[in-house]
Amino acid sequence: MGARLIPVSITVNTNAAPVIPPPTPIEVAVPEEPAIPNVRPTPREIVGIGAVISKSGETGENMITGVVPNSPAAAAGLGGKFIIRKIDDTLAEGMSLRECVDALRGVEGTKVRLELFDVEAGEARTIELTRRKIQVQRPPPSPL
Repeated sequence: MGARLIPVSITVNTNAAPVIPPPTPIEVAVPEEPAIPNVRPTPREIVGIGAVISKSGETGENMITGVVPNSPAAAAGLGGKFIIRKIDDTLAEGMSLRECVDALRGVEGTKVRLELFDVEAGEARTIELTRRKIQVQRPPPSPL
C-alpha cells in the first residue's frame, strides 16, 4: 500500500502591519485507500422447494415467510406467512430451524408433503411439492 504526497499550504493571518512572506509548502503523506473490488452476490445451487424459513419470534414455530422466484414454493402460492405443522409425517413442532431446512431439502425430483397453517387466511392447508434445483444468491462477503 503506497502513499501519495499532497501539497498543503499553511497561511497565518496575524492582522499585523508587517508583511509575512508566502508560506513554504509542506508535503503530507496521505495513505491511499485500497481498491474495493466490484463485489456481487454469487449464485449457488440448492435442491429444495425454494421457501424462506424463519423462526417466529413470538411462538418459536418454524414459518415460511417468503419464496424464491420461480420455485416450487412460489408456484404453490406460499408467498405469505405459513406455520409449518408437519413435514411428510414428522411434526415440525420442536424442530430447530436447521432441522426444518434440512427436512425440506433433499434429492431432486423427490416429493415432500407439508401441513401448513396459513396465518393470513386462518386456515390449514396440505400441499405436496417436488424438490428441484434452485439458484439462490449468496450475499457478498463483508469487507474486513
